[in-house]
Amino acid sequence: MSILCRAVLNADILHGLPSAILGYNANYHCDNSDFSGFATLVNNEYFQLSSKSSFDPGDADTFGLILHSAQDFYSHSNWVDEGMTGLVDSSPGYWFANPVDNDVFVRPSADKIPYYKTASGAYLLQGPAPNGYTLDYKGANPTVGAIEINNSGEAAPGIVTGYFNGSFPLVSTDYAPAGFSFKHDDINKDGFWNLTDPKYSLDYQAYELAVAQTRHELYRLVALLYNNVKANSSADQLQANWQARWATFLSQWIGTDRQSIEAFENLIIS
Repeated sequence: MSILCRAVLNADILHGLPSAILGYNANYHCDNSDFSGFATLVNNEYFQLSSKSSFDPGDADTFGLILHSAQDFYSHSNWVDEGMTGLVDSSPGYWFANPVDNDVFVRPSADKIPYYKTASGAYLLQGPAPNGYTLDYKGANPTVGAIEINNSGEAAPGIVTGYFNGSFPLVSTDYAPAGFSFKHDDINKDGFWNLTDPKYSLDYQAYELAVAQTRHELYRLVALLYNNVKANSSADQLQANWQARWATFLSQWIGTDRQSIEAFENLIIS
């Protein structure tokens, strides 16, 4: 598992701040309310990974970028500020795939992501509100935890992520609706915990959800791997083909000893 921990940290080295080797990429940090960019990027990475019969050495870094992006959703958004306590996406398939309209194992098109309604009822705010929807703040103060979206009298939390921008090469576009944008530093929960800081509770809630989402991403990868094997196997070949792919996955990323395998299995099913 250490190979995956290192890969998560590599996200900032490769696509992080001014020292990034490959330049800043907002979607690897779920910044700027570009939810469609984030989902398209991680879903495409998942598609590539799940299509392989064996991982290349650099594939762990690819999965690390996915994990980093998923974790940053909670630290860079107003999810916990809005009182949300569950995961933003807990399906076994691709991110923000709508099971009502489509199979969760089919990647959603980018235009389906803005104003996506999560299972918890909150909406992802990207760009101007669609016809029939209005945006407002609960109460008098425009705070990150008070964004509300209304549709035919039904109100729900509105979710944005902080806007990160700077001098070249960190110039980026803010996709939050006009009037509902917040700077990265005003919304992020990246800092070291300080028990005396009023933000401590929110920071820790974001941390706990990021941990839970990480566990779910490991489950999601396994589910996507299995779905790919299933799609390319006859009924009588499926069990043998999946056992072979599962064994390869464990040997490359987890370990072959019983203790490592049991720890990983408990991690993704508990």
